[in-house]
Amino acid sequence: GLGIAALKQRGLVGKIETALAEEASIDDKHGGLVAVECLAERLGILFEPYEIALLPSLLRCFGDGTALVREAAKSAARKVFEGLSAHGVKLALPTVLEAAAGSGEGSAIQWRPRVAAIGMLGTAAHCAPKQLGAVLPKAVPALASALGDTHPKVREAAKEALADVG
Repeated sequence: GLGIAALKQRGLVGKIETALAEEASIDDKHGGLVAVECLAERLGILFEPYEIALLPSLLRCFGDGTALVREAAKSAARKVFEGLSAHGVKLALPTVLEAAAGSGEGSAIQWRPRVAAIGMLGTAAHCAPKQLGAVLPKAVPALASALGDTHPKVREAAKEALADVG
């Protein structure tokens, strides 16, 4: 292959961000998410800085109106989170925590991205307990707030994540 330098030379991450934008077509979003998943799987920790940068766009795709895009987001997020180092988890947690709290990018987050972010917090409890411990004072209030959310799936995700954290 061309190596990790080719990502920067060809502006691939910028192209993926454009493909994951809210106004992008279903095909663009799906293609961008598949690219994230494949790059995360093939490049592993070398792709980690880009994964952190793409995380807000990835979380936003969980709220897409199309099941195809949501499933691709789920699959990409799984690969991204599986491959994060402890340091990568530490860098990702503020973005995930913001989404789990129901805020992000200046507006309220839809329930699907919020459920995904809450699930990621629960996953972090297993793969990076020290890093999660550092943000626990912020995570617990966000999860407690989610327990009182109007959407039942947000409440259920918060309940599961609190069980994972506890």
